[in-house]
Amino acid sequence: DYLAKEYRTDLHLSHVPEVVYNTPMSTARRVTTAHTPLRIVFVGNIVPERNIEAVVDAVSRVDGVELYVQGGGYHKEKLIEYTVQQKCTDIVHFVDPVPYEDLATSVSEYDVGVISYKVYNRHVDGALPNKFFEYMAGGLAMLLTRTHAFEEFENIDDFACFIDPTDVSTLTSQLEYLRDNPDVVNRMKVRSLEEAKRYCGDAAVQRIQEIYEGVCEKIRA
Repeated sequence: DYLAKEYRTDLHLSHVPEVVYNTPMSTARRVTTAHTPLRIVFVGNIVPERNIEAVVDAVSRVDGVELYVQGGGYHKEKLIEYTVQQKCTDIVHFVDPVPYEDLATSVSEYDVGVISYKVYNRHVDGALPNKFFEYMAGGLAMLLTRTHAFEEFENIDDFACFIDPTDVSTLTSQLEYLRDNPDVVNRMKVRSLEEAKRYCGDAAVQRIQEIYEGVCEKIRA
């Protein structure tokens, strides 16, 4: 929505463009209880811009936390080498990707989804990434880079904590907080899945249908 407002100004539009999110067509059936050790997950394409090394650094400093990296990409081997250099291969696990239709169920076995990229352009600052909704569909608490898009998302504080991707110590502090407060993590996971039902599956289909119907009404008028 933030980026849509920006486009309205840039393009001198009379109305804010309609926003349709690219969300999973299904959600997890249930929320899993926070695990010990706490399970942090990154899902998606492994590229330098995702700043996963910062998460590796933070996890290596916090007892009782493990990181799962579920995905592929040209940077994966470099990231594996980095975990070896940091001597944390026992707490950083690389998991094969799953079919997209199974993603919500797959990530539901973790506790906290992380998005730690640096804000390097307006699109990153203003758009909600697919990964955000994928974590939500799995019923995960989240650690998120602070962006305009995330800050403006309704009820974001119910299921997410903000981090500074340029400062590993802030990520470390949030990991320690979540590790020490499993009840908080459980509440965040429940709220995340509740929010997912507003955006994923049938809700996404209904939103697209409403937009098409609105356009058709304007054409007939």
